[in-house]
Parts: sequence; C-alpha cells; structure tokens
Amino acid sequence: MPWRSSRTKAPACRRGVVKRQPTRVYTPAADTSPPNDAALRLLQTVQRVVLNLGAVLGVVCIALLLACLAFNVRPAVVISGSMSPNIPIGSITLHQPTRVSEIHVGDVVTLVRPEDGTLVTHRVIQIEPKEFGATLTLKGDANAVADPLGYDVYEVGKVLAVLPLVGYLVLAVQHHPLLVVLLLLLITALAVFPTKHLIRDPQPDPDRHRSSG
Repeated sequence: MPWRSSRTKAPACRRGVVKRQPTRVYTPAADTSPPNDAALRLLQTVQRVVLNLGAVLGVVCIALLLACLAFNVRPAVVISGSMSPNIPIGSITLHQPTRVSEIHVGDVVTLVRPEDGTLVTHRVIQIEPKEFGATLTLKGDANAVADPLGYDVYEVGKVLAVLPLVGYLVLAVQHHPLLVVLLLLLITALAVFPTKHLIRDPQPDPDRHRSSG
C-alpha cells in the first residue's frame, strides 16, 4: 500500500483582533498616620526654637561663668528699684572687688550694709578718704535723698555690667526649685518628642500609577 503523507493545517489567524492587557489600578495603602499634620509641624517648629534658645542660653551661661572665674567678677541680683531705670528690678549686676582708692564719684558700687548684712548697689556721690580706706556716701538714682549713713570701707564691688531680667530666673530657682525642675522636664520632653516620624509624607497621585495596554 503506498504511503500517504498527511498535512496539518495551521489555524487561521484572525486579523484585526488585539489582545488587551488587564488594566492595573493603583490602590493606596491604608493611611495610619496622624490626621493633624499641621499641629505636628507647628510642634516641630516649637522644638527647633526651644533647642536653639537652649543652645544660646547654654553658651551664654558658660561664657559668663568663664568670665567670672577669669576676671574675679561676682554676680548680684537687684531686688529693689532704687537704681531704676539704669538698673531695673530683676537685673543681675556683675561687680569686681576693687580698692576704694580706685573708686571715683559717679561709680556704681555694691557693698554690704553693716546694719543688716544685705547687699546694696548705689552710686557714689561723695568720697571722704581716711587713713585706712574711705567713707563713701551713696545714693540710688531713683531716690530723692542719699543713704542716711556713710559706709566705711576698704574694698567695694565696682559694677562693670548689668544684665536686665536675668535675675528673675535666679530668684525663681531660689524660691521655686520644684517648679523650675518641672519646667525643665517639660522642655526636655518637648525637645525629644519624635514629631518627624509622625508627620506623613505627601501621598502620590493615583492617576500617575494607572496604566492601560
């Protein structure tokens, strides 16, 4: 029997038919970030301000401490208005121990009242030299009359600089230490609060992630 060859017909291609890819739609993940980003950004700004102020105050305190040690300068808090407006209440005066022979009329000095042991910071209006030291007559700039008694001294504190309002902080530490500690703890907590990780990043536009074949 003669052999017959067999042929397999290839399937006819359908013209004009385009196979389409399924449309992929971007579905954003569930948003778990805090809803109020504006408040968190404000808190972050406050953090930066607090940290910057803390850094500046730290540098100033260190500089003052080094200056006091280097130049033998001593601080004193002003608690009365007798030297206003030049030295208002709540200021800190920086005075240096000076021999009375180097003091002149018009200088502002700090010395101890002999009657009660408190400090007084007034201006020198008269100097009466003596064999040992001198008798100083002082007067506050805001007072109508001079101090009733003279001061027999050999050495006084000559005021070199005045730091307004800083004395209030010193008085707060002295009279309300617990309140100051709580305030420092609050500032520390505010400074280390992780606001950066709580602020959500801007979400991408879903339309840009849609593609069609």
